[in-house]
Amino acid sequence: MEWSPLRKDPREPSKEVTGWQIQALQADIEALNQATQAWRTQATGRQPLTDTCTEGDVVEEATWIQDTLTTILNQHAKPIRVSPASKRWWGTEVKQARGTYAQARRAWQAGAIAEGELREARNSYYRTIRRMKRVCWETFLMGPEGEDPGSQLGPADTARCWQALRYTAPKATSTTPALQGPQGQVATTISEKEALIREVAFPPAPKGSSQEDLPQGTWHTQLREELSPAASLELGCPPGGGIGQTMLSARNPSPDMEDSEGDLAAEAK
Repeated sequence: MEWSPLRKDPREPSKEVTGWQIQALQADIEALNQATQAWRTQATGRQPLTDTCTEGDVVEEATWIQDTLTTILNQHAKPIRVSPASKRWWGTEVKQARGTYAQARRAWQAGAIAEGELREARNSYYRTIRRMKRVCWETFLMGPEGEDPGSQLGPADTARCWQALRYTAPKATSTTPALQGPQGQVATTISEKEALIREVAFPPAPKGSSQEDLPQGTWHTQLREELSPAASLELGCPPGGGIGQTMLSARNPSPDMEDSEGDLAAEAK
């Protein structure tokens, strides 16, 4: 019986741009000024929407804003390619703590520092990772910056709540994979799996004569009282106690036992 493989074929990391490093763009004053100037140049000459605009005008304006912003951010901001291996909590503090730990490890290997200092640098690195993970998760739960925590929740908050629930749900599969029997049969449903497991774990009895057809033995007719001590010695039990004494008591019951058995027989009659 074989189990079907649970792991799927590994996929290559996605190379599609899924965002931009906006905070890094805001920190770079020169790049931010260039992006702002590019947006003003593109927006010059476009008429703003009025109350008499149609639904098509709104869709066209939204499409133009999206395409223009994408073009400008691709030119002036660093793109982000999110993959299953991406770590949103990785930042400057983690990089600095990692560098400090790597430097301490090299110094410890060279004999420049003691093991206690290396352990302190390692623990500081691990604490920084745990803190940044917690901050990243709390930021995701709180929503965008500047949002009032006491305000009424909207559809975006509901979607974020369900997404957090999916993140925290156990990843283990709740179903048993398909089973393959020794003859190549495949069981997918619960009843088929139960039947296959019973067939493999409890195979049918071999064909042949049943137990009732077996001839009766005759060794019990050859037992004699003088053979009991010899049999007890061969079994490693002394004739005066233990199993040997039990065997003799069973073959030669005491008078008290015979009297009690007679009384029970008389009461039964």
